[in-house]
Formats: sequence, structure tokens, C-alpha cells
Amino acid sequence: MSTTSYQEYGYFFAPHEPGQTHTRTSLHGHPRLEVHLKNQPSFEHFDPEQIELTAKIPSGTAVPYLEEMVLFHPWSGVNAFEFGCGHIFLFDRKGKKIDAFTFGGRAHLHETREMTAVVFESPAPIFEVSPVNPVVDLFVDEVEILLAMRRAEWLKHTAHTHEYEERLALVEPLDLYVACLQAIEVRLGHGPTDELEIRLRSAIRGELHELKEAGLWLGEQKDLAEVI
Repeated sequence: MSTTSYQEYGYFFAPHEPGQTHTRTSLHGHPRLEVHLKNQPSFEHFDPEQIELTAKIPSGTAVPYLEEMVLFHPWSGVNAFEFGCGHIFLFDRKGKKIDAFTFGGRAHLHETREMTAVVFESPAPIFEVSPVNPVVDLFVDEVEILLAMRRAEWLKHTAHTHEYEERLALVEPLDLYVACLQAIEVRLGHGPTDELEIRLRSAIRGELHELKEAGLWLGEQKDLAEVI
């Protein structure tokens, strides 16, 4: 579906469309997030004024670095860039926030006089983080715990935090996603679990099955320590 079809909305989490390799996700992720930063709010729905995220910035070497970026309208910067694993926050004029979580991908921007349209796409699902779906909330919490643990492990062996950031900037989004799915499934398999954790573990098993059926994952074990 084209961006133009949704220009009346402030943002849109696109569903998987018929014919795509990965037709659905058990964790209710999305292949694309479209955001429309307009010069005038509609006053009819959430009207984002700016976007905050972690972008991959090219450096003088083959290794990019991660840096916080703020997008707004009118936009005069680059019209395409890669973004890293983490949250994408949309803010409106009243400070209300929409939260998305991604494992990395590519953004494309198109500017007109009235609007800057931003399309975020990823080979791994983009998740809308909301109390409406507590399973996704818990999944994102678990991912952030894993990433914090990996960062701490890196700091035991080097005083240079940028080495971990460089590794995170280079990882393929789908590889990171699968490694996190597998690590969380193992983590939740130890000891008693509550109902929400049981639901998440079931969703993860369904997600891994869907990835394998779609040919996006061959079924091999991906150790998070080898990925980042």
C-alpha cells in the first residue's frame, strides 16, 4: 500500500500484505511504519510533530556509529538512512508519545511543502509498544534486558563502549531478532512463569515456526553472544 493512501493519518503501522514472504507474525509485528509530519495539525487524530530514534551514521571507516536523530518538518537533511535497534518515538504538539520498537532497518523521507513523509522498513518486525498488547510490551522489555546484559558483558572486557555500539550497528536486523527470540524462549523456560510469560513463550514458538515456514530462518541456533 502506498504512503499516499494514508496521508490523512498521522502514522500507520502497515500490515503484512498478501504475496509477501512473511505473511504474518505471531507477535503482531509490522513490516513498515509510516509517519506524516505535517505543517498544520489536523486536530482529528494523533498529529506527530517530531520523531526521535537511533540512526546509523556513516563514518570514515566501514563501520557506522549509532547516534540519536530527531526528524521534523520541514526537513532539509538526507532523504534515506539506516536506523539501529531501539525505540522510535513519535511526539505530538502536546507531548503525547507513540512508541515503536525495531531491530534496525532503513528509512526513506519525502518532503513536500505541507508534509514530510517518513517510511521505516525492516526485514524484522516493527512493534507498536502499547498497553493494549502486554505480550509485546513484555517482549520488548525482555529484549532490552538482553541487550543491557550483552553491553555489560562487553564492558567487562573493554573500556571502550563504542566497540559494543559498533557491533550493534553492524548486525543484521533479522539475525538479531531471531537470536533474541531464542534467548528469551530459553530465559522464560527456567522456573515458574506467570500467565503473561506463558503467552509470550507461546507467541515466540509460533513466531519461530512462521519464520522457518517462510524460509526466512533455517532453524539453526543463533547465540546472542555471537550476534552482538
